[in-house]
Amino acid sequence: MVFTLSSTFSEDRPVKTHLHSTARMKAAAFLVVLSVALFLCFTTLVSGGPVPKRDDMPDCEAYTLPACTRNFNPVCTTGGVMYANECMLCLAIM
Repeated sequence: MVFTLSSTFSEDRPVKTHLHSTARMKAAAFLVVLSVALFLCFTTLVSGGPVPKRDDMPDCEAYTLPACTRNFNPVCTTGGVMYANECMLCLAIM
């Protein structure tokens, strides 16, 4: 039985190509995950708007009807109670 170097070389070549493509795929996946994470952080910061001061009082005069929308924009009281939005807080106060 005689083994030639050319057959061994041809078997090694696809392995090197496979390692190269695996490294590229890992790098591409990392860049995609990093891009998504940065995008989510940026959109969260931008869409959040200004953070209210600790001593802000709710504007209950803006809510004349005894019903509130179901939007979720949490409001916390100094007592640690959280309401779904400012209107719900005003209903609890009235």
